[in-house]
Parts: sequence; C-alpha cells; structure tokens
Amino acid sequence: ETLSVVGQPVPALDGITHAEHGGNNLQVTGAAQFSVSENGAILYAPGSIEPLPPNALVWVDRSGNVTPVGTKLLPVFNFARVSPDGRRIIFNEYHVNKDLWVYDPARETLDRHTSEGQNFNPIWSPDGSRIAFRSDRSGPSAIYMNELGAQSVVQLTPGGSLDNTGAWTPDGKTLAFSRRDPQS
Repeated sequence: ETLSVVGQPVPALDGITHAEHGGNNLQVTGAAQFSVSENGAILYAPGSIEPLPPNALVWVDRSGNVTPVGTKLLPVFNFARVSPDGRRIIFNEYHVNKDLWVYDPARETLDRHTSEGQNFNPIWSPDGSRIAFRSDRSGPSAIYMNELGAQSVVQLTPGGSLDNTGAWTPDGKTLAFSRRDPQS
C-alpha cells in the first residue's frame, strides 16, 4: 500500500552475468541477465561482467579521413595516447582488469604494461621512456610512474585524493596533475 521497502535485503542468487553496456550507444546499464517465470523459476546466465565487444583504433586526419591503425581488434579501452615518436599507443583497458597496454601497430603486438590494481589515464614522458598513470595498486588511488618495460613502479603522490595525470613539462622533469579533495 505504501510502496516502501520493508525488511532486510536477502541475496537470492550469486554469480549472474550483468551488462556493463547496453545497445549500440554503450551506455552503462548494469542489467542482470536473468528472468523469473510466473511460478518462480529463475533462468540466468552465470558469470560476472559481460565483456564489451573489441574495438579498433583509427587515425583521423584534419579533413576527417579515417584510416585503421593496424588490423588487430583491441580490448575496449580509454585514454589512448600516442607515443612521442608516433610508433606506439598506450591505453587503459576499460573492462574488468583495467590494465595498461602498449600497442605497436607496425608489428601488431599488444603488450601488457601493468598487472596490479586498476590503472587509468597513462601519459608518455616527452622522450617516450616513462609512463605516468593513476592506480589503486597500493590502496587509495595515486599517481605512479615507471620506465617502459621495467617491473619497478614509483609512487609519485600519496593517494587518498583523486589525483589524475595531466601533462609532462617538455624537459620531462616535472609532471603536472590535478587533485580533487574528497572532503570538498
């Protein structure tokens, strides 16, 4: 009668696939993949997050002409950045692991750059030897840096606020970033 929720929530079923997108516009929906019949039987797709379809990178010139960057389909990604020499592209994976990947279109190779935490917004140093990125690998999100191909990672900011990479100075000695204070 009051259309209000009463009682404590009780899990009915675990491990149901849910969509992180919907339709052709890739909007985040979170729709669970299940159906309940009139007699209470549940039909569902087991799993977790439904993967997005792979996509491709393209070059677009100033006239609007589109040219594919290689032929390899890539995991769904955000923040694709071209290296200073124009030969490689780094991006963060959008789905599940959120690792950083380096794509070499000439060789059509795809190399994982990170394997810990959720990693976002990678940027190349001016000489292309280092990558700065945001990650939650050691707790609250902070900015990290490492040499391309190296295993060691250096934490640059303390974390605890929403720090996000911005840009390197041309000499590669200073990194500008933004910080959003969670308290304000």
